[in-house]
Amino acid sequence: MTATLLDESAAEYHADHNGPTLNATVAKSLLLETPAHAKQKHPRLSDSYVARHTDAMDEGTALHQILLGDDRCDILDYDSFRSADAKGARDASRAAGRVPLLRSKWDDIEILCDSLKAQVAGFPIDPPLFVDGMAEQTIVWDEGDVPCRARLDWLRTDYRCIDDLKKARTALPRQFHRAMFAMGYDIQAAFYIRACKAAFGVEPVFRWVAIEPEPPYAMSVHVLSPQALRSANDKVDLALELWSECLTSGVWPA
Repeated sequence: MTATLLDESAAEYHADHNGPTLNATVAKSLLLETPAHAKQKHPRLSDSYVARHTDAMDEGTALHQILLGDDRCDILDYDSFRSADAKGARDASRAAGRVPLLRSKWDDIEILCDSLKAQVAGFPIDPPLFVDGMAEQTIVWDEGDVPCRARLDWLRTDYRCIDDLKKARTALPRQFHRAMFAMGYDIQAAFYIRACKAAFGVEPVFRWVAIEPEPPYAMSVHVLSPQALRSANDKVDLALELWSECLTSGVWPA
């Protein structure tokens, strides 16, 4: 199994210029939706692919930028995106592969991030969260005959842990666990652990750091049990099988 670390921007990663490769987003779509949905979400496979942009996604990117130092946002000094000038600035930012954000939204995210940093610094976990590591690492590797790619929020330099930041409606454990499995976060964890095993020969612990976007900005940390991780790896194996079959046949059933 071969693996490579790439120095590329988020826009380059999502464009998958050297693909088509399978990533966690498409793997989740294969399993939680249908192969047709997965094809539609892949930039190299769909003729009508359009990258999705929502306020929640943009604000999540801003949170990543402040906490992890991933410079992807353009801060625009407009009250809204209703004026022609504001729309033009927004569209130019998007065209450059960046994320346009109103100043007011950025200010709100900074307040959220200040709370997150304080909670992370005092959280009783070993090793500490989001320290001694590298942000936004892209790994490409082969799972059998399937080229894959992953982009990790935070990978420790000793490869012990992957930390993944999730801006969540609720960070309360019971509710977050329901969302975690419903949205395929377990598939993402197993996929990223495989990336690290291919690249570094180790299997890190995958830790979600969930933060609520509204006061009191509650935060929680989550790790899969061994049984849940085994189940997630079974799901990844099925996604790899479906991907290979559909790519070979050219048939992506709905």
